Amino acid sequence: MGSETRPMTIHRDLNPWRIRLAAPVAFSTAEQLKEALLDWLRSGQDLEVDFQEATAVDVAAMQLIWAAAREGRDKGASIRVRASEDAEKAIRDSGFAGALGFPEVGGLMEAGGAVE
Repeated sequence: MGSETRPMTIHRDLNPWRIRLAAPVAFSTAEQLKEALLDWLRSGQDLEVDFQEATAVDVAAMQLIWAAAREGRDKGASIRVRASEDAEKAIRDSGFAGALGFPEVGGLMEAGGAVE
């Protein structure tokens, strides 16, 4: 038996919180992602969303992250997204590149502007 990649891992004990999304991130993980983002909004901490192991990202997941980034900004918290090449392509192709919380091209983008 090979090791199976968990589609989502949530680290609530870190600051910033960290949500790691691996494998294809699809509509099927949207409800779990939504609940994690709602928990994060209640925490008042910053959040890092890690798509570095994602091979595909569904638009539903991106919409949830964008909406959470808006809500978080209003509460003084930020989201940073790290993305694999595949995830960056999905972000770019769907029109989310440079949107609140999403990277422009590669690297890291914070909800208020570029980081490093």
